[in-house]
Amino acid sequence: MKSIIVEDEPRDLEVLQKAIGMYCRDVEIVATASSIAGALKVVRETRADLLFLDIELPDGRAFDLLEQIKDVPLKIIFITAHSGYAVKAFRFCAIDYLLKPVNFSELVEAVRKAKEGISIEVEKRKIELLLEQRWTLDKIKKIAIPERKGTKFIDTGKIICIGAEGSYSSLTLTGGQELVSTKGLKEYEDMLCDGCFVRVSRSHIVNINHVNELKSGGEILLTGGLEVQIGRQFRDSFLARMKVCRK
Repeated sequence: MKSIIVEDEPRDLEVLQKAIGMYCRDVEIVATASSIAGALKVVRETRADLLFLDIELPDGRAFDLLEQIKDVPLKIIFITAHSGYAVKAFRFCAIDYLLKPVNFSELVEAVRKAKEGISIEVEKRKIELLLEQRWTLDKIKKIAIPERKGTKFIDTGKIICIGAEGSYSSLTLTGGQELVSTKGLKEYEDMLCDGCFVRVSRSHIVNINHVNELKSGGEILLTGGLEVQIGRQFRDSFLARMKVCRK
């Protein structure tokens, strides 16, 4: 069985490669990648049967890759350090996953299941279901925003964008209101970016429901006339989320 590993942490990649070599000797690793862009390239260039796919990657999440390869005949084993939303979704879809640090017996069992003849058509339907659930499972309607003087509870639909302010974050809301939160941008990414929010640069997260235009220079025009510059490494994942086809 030919496989591809998509993992951005060198140490985790090394451990998984060694484990596959020792415990899954009929699995041949034909390529590795450390990003969505790199994974897309090797998936299209190789005739792999199995994909070991990390959830969190530098230029997006596993979902962003799945959007672009959902018609490719691959069986997928997900790898994640998080046991929350993603794991619940994978369990619901009966898709195999491994929690970091990878347990070798669980690795062997996941590979065994992948080899045991579930049809590619069934696997493709699982991926479609997972992508659908990405927008509906555990979708947060209201969040607590801790400020210096207290906590406010905000409807997530009113958040236009979230910007980094050092170790704090600045939330811009509909109506022009702005809040400074004591939480950092990464905490909001972990909390919100499985739903209608997407990271578009090192310093900004935007609500896709408030995106009105993507300009040729890479600026995103948001509700209220706000403009945010999209980072080059985030462009593909943003376009995939917005279902925009690049020409």
